[in-house]
Amino acid sequence: MSRNVQRLGKLWLSLKRTSLSSSVGRPLLGHRAVPSIPLPALSQGIHFSCNQFSQNQDSQTSSKSQSQDEKRIKLFIDPEVQTLLKELTGRDLKRIFRKRKIGQKLKEPKYTFMTEAQLQKAREEAEEKADKLLQMPPVLMPRKTIDEILSFDPCIQLDEVVPSTLIFTDISMNIKDRDRIIVARDPDGTLRQATWQERDKMNAIYFPTEGREFIPPKMFTQPLALQTVLDRASEEDNTYEFVLDRACLQFEPEDPLFINAAETTYETIDRAGHYDFLKSTRHYGPMVFYLVRMRKMDNILLHCIKHGRVTTDADRLVTLFQIIFPECKSKSAEKTINAVDKIKRYIQLDAIRKGELELALNAYVEEEERKAELEEGLRRQHAM
Repeated sequence: MSRNVQRLGKLWLSLKRTSLSSSVGRPLLGHRAVPSIPLPALSQGIHFSCNQFSQNQDSQTSSKSQSQDEKRIKLFIDPEVQTLLKELTGRDLKRIFRKRKIGQKLKEPKYTFMTEAQLQKAREEAEEKADKLLQMPPVLMPRKTIDEILSFDPCIQLDEVVPSTLIFTDISMNIKDRDRIIVARDPDGTLRQATWQERDKMNAIYFPTEGREFIPPKMFTQPLALQTVLDRASEEDNTYEFVLDRACLQFEPEDPLFINAAETTYETIDRAGHYDFLKSTRHYGPMVFYLVRMRKMDNILLHCIKHGRVTTDADRLVTLFQIIFPECKSKSAEKTINAVDKIKRYIQLDAIRKGELELALNAYVEEEERKAELEEGLRRQHAM
């Protein structure tokens, strides 16, 4: 018994020495061999895992912010938001029907004698035409890329020196360009849905839109050219409206090029403070919606306060902000709160440029109080 114990002890010691050897150690029977991992490789693996974890966190955060932005963009068609944007836009008929330099020959004016009833009817027609001219372009999310493969047939691969993609287009009439069936056959035999660029080109060939060019103007494809055009804006030459009108004609509202041109124009207007250049135009509402949605409305709010539009435009801006961001701190349960108190609450709790806004609002309140005292004094003098 003691000899067997001694033998087992020696065997265990020999196995232990063998397993602890640095180069030729054998794994014990019944266990899977695990290859040794050098320390640098192990550290790289940990580093890669950490990077992958951080990338997953970033992707989750970006997807969450994208979904929130998409929800805010959908608020553009909300009836209350549309009403606020229309009220902010204004209805200056002289500005709506003003002469514009768009390369068309001016029509000679016509003078007509009208009765009171005919004049009232002409005014109603002008109001209806103004409503159409002030129809705001829709605000949409950028369209998703089309990446759908229908089939793959390697037997029809092209052996051309410069292989070309074949486009098949349904040219039936009375079909919307968005719903038209357009597919592409790649040189390697892949049949897929056509991309947005291919769809735009095919629709432009078979169903051209008046004023829409086959090749987009350089100002929409080259950022420097677009910025050069925008920097020329003046009261005599309103290039902001020209660029936005041209973008509406050239692109669909969810086209990334249209969204980029519109947002670049809004950012340029915000930097220059030329908000009134788009007043009483169809682009003023989308610009205000963009600035509020991106939390960049302090500049335009300051502009409204300095121009005395506190109870009108400034109040509507804060109301719009509270609709788009219902979780904001300045939102109050009291619906009867006056405009000045509502704006003060926004400045104290949610504004970024608090100092400048407070000074401008205090100056406005003091000016209104001074006007009220002056009117009261004049009233008393007339009463005497």
